[in-house]
Amino acid sequence: MIITNSYLVELNLPTISQGQRYTFLDVPQLRYNAVTIDAVESINADQLATSPNLKTLIPAAAMKNIVVTLVVDETEEIYQLPYFTLNAASNSGIIREFANKRINLVKSYATILNTTGLTAAQSLCFNFFYKKNPR
Repeated sequence: MIITNSYLVELNLPTISQGQRYTFLDVPQLRYNAVTIDAVESINADQLATSPNLKTLIPAAAMKNIVVTLVVDETEEIYQLPYFTLNAASNSGIIREFANKRINLVKSYATILNTTGLTAAQSLCFNFFYKKNPR
């Protein structure tokens, strides 16, 4: 994969409860229809000591307790993808590539399936690899 652009996005977990959904905030650089997402990588505490907002990232063992849903247009095309699956360090260095998805980030979310190993105020971090769409 050739990286054109990359943007690290943090998703804070202010409280922890089973079944809780955490939606992404608006990221102007990744706005829907302005970019096409080529790949996404998840990051845990083993790869990054703290988040850009100085939050502790979730530990590697807790990655298996979270799934991610990415919305394309208004459809949950990538539904409940395990957060662990997106972690290149845990998957032979493979960064998960997508077929030119126009992800609607503000409608996308992460869900906690199990709270084991998670603590309130930790964060999830995602590295989005993208191309700007022609105007």
